[in-house]
Amino acid sequence: MSGPEGLGQKLADWLSRPGAAVNPGDIYTRLMADDFAAAAAEFTKLMKIAAERAHDERRIGDPGAPPPALVIAIDQAEELLSPENAAESERLLSLFAGFVNELPPGVEPFALLTVRADSAAWLYQTISERELEVPKPLTLLPLPRTSYRDVIVKPIDVAARHGKRISIQAALTEQLGRGGDRR
Repeated sequence: MSGPEGLGQKLADWLSRPGAAVNPGDIYTRLMADDFAAAAAEFTKLMKIAAERAHDERRIGDPGAPPPALVIAIDQAEELLSPENAAESERLLSLFAGFVNELPPGVEPFALLTVRADSAAWLYQTISERELEVPKPLTLLPLPRTSYRDVIVKPIDVAARHGKRISIQAALTEQLGRGGDRR
């Protein structure tokens, strides 16, 4: 929940407006408050505001647009298992479970969590303990070595099309494309 990629920062980025910045540290402090009921109410309030803002933006192009789904994505969710993040992880999971089990009107959340196969059992157990809907798994097969190069250079191509100046030396691309082997 903390840090440059944490929920506090992501919500602050989404909720900030010109002349009205939202401090990620304030969000983190409110969500980690000792009073769990107050933290849960704050989480619900923030999620509702985020959903309302997304709906407002959607209605700019289509005044009759329905509210969009609220997607909460957590890549490498197995990091929620690490002992050094235990308090934050438990709080995040509890806040989300409480929110999903008592949804405010007009908010339709979805959670997208990516985990390695060896962490799937933990994910299912965690969801079961919180009485949430069982996820619909999408298993991704291992990436063939022949695709490693594309994984490296295609995002750079996309960034370049959007005006970003990123480059990578061909020798490094080839070495990474071989999985780091020094042949």
